[in-house]
Amino acid sequence: MAQIIRIAYLPSVKSGEDLGKQLRVTTDCGTFFQSYNTIIAKVWKNTSHSYKVLLSKEWEYSKTTKTYTAKFLESYGLGVHCANDVENAIKMGVFDVVDRPLIFED
Repeated sequence: MAQIIRIAYLPSVKSGEDLGKQLRVTTDCGTFFQSYNTIIAKVWKNTSHSYKVLLSKEWEYSKTTKTYTAKFLESYGLGVHCANDVENAIKMGVFDVVDRPLIFED
């Protein structure tokens, strides 16, 4: 089981205040983006020290989820600034998407 190291709220794109339902969860397995009760994305460093990204298909659930998934990924310097950038990275095979919910052990 993954050990949770830190939990932080993502700031609102409008007000900059912390959002209680959009979380960055850091574990010993990587860093996860959680929207409400669903884990949407995982970012971790692979053996070549570059970042790997795994997304749940739930990242497309709503406009808000897409927006905050992009904001989460943007913080890693992955060239993602909006949902369209995420979609392009998926199409190019840069980000992997799984057809199931993510769990902290992924």
